Amino acid sequence: MKEDLINNTNFQEENTIDIKKEISYYFFFWPWFLGCILAILVGAFLYLRYANTVYETTAQLQIKKGDSDASSFLTGGMEGFMSFEKVTVENDIAVITSQHILAKVVQNLDLQTNIYGIGRISTSLLFNNSVPLAIKFKKPFKGEQELELQIVNNRMLITSDTLTYTLKKGEVLDQENLFIEPKDSLFLTDQDFKISHTSLNTAV
Repeated sequence: MKEDLINNTNFQEENTIDIKKEISYYFFFWPWFLGCILAILVGAFLYLRYANTVYETTAQLQIKKGDSDASSFLTGGMEGFMSFEKVTVENDIAVITSQHILAKVVQNLDLQTNIYGIGRISTSLLFNNSVPLAIKFKKPFKGEQELELQIVNNRMLITSDTLTYTLKKGEVLDQENLFIEPKDSLFLTDQDFKISHTSLNTAV
């Protein structure tokens, strides 16, 4: 009985020693574990901070025909009616995706003009309330036109291929082909912007 007790005590001591060895072994590598965790967190932060935001949306359209002819069931049968409906739906899809409709969408949403905020690492496309100015190109043209905006010392410097303008806070640029009205918040910090304007056909 005494020998069994001694053997159990020795077995427990051996297990305790083994656990301590395992803990000390893994504890030796704790700087590597900590470094990997920090690297993953920093990488996730940078990715979420500078990755381009992609939005996805879906929609369903219900097409109703109030003047559909019910006699088509009797004259053409079900097969003829289904083929007629298929042609009608395809015609409606062609109308919705026609250049005339898409041109109206581009004009209503002003998709010809893109405003980019230039950062130290990446350049981001600005939308809606994040756009710090109102801009309008008055005359249509072919090709693409680019403007660069620089905010320095409460002044906005507008440059293009051939022209240069300077605006102060509260001033508006109203030219024959271009209108720009900056918001007051635009002059709070020094920053750079790029404006790209394409033709209607290109945007469509």
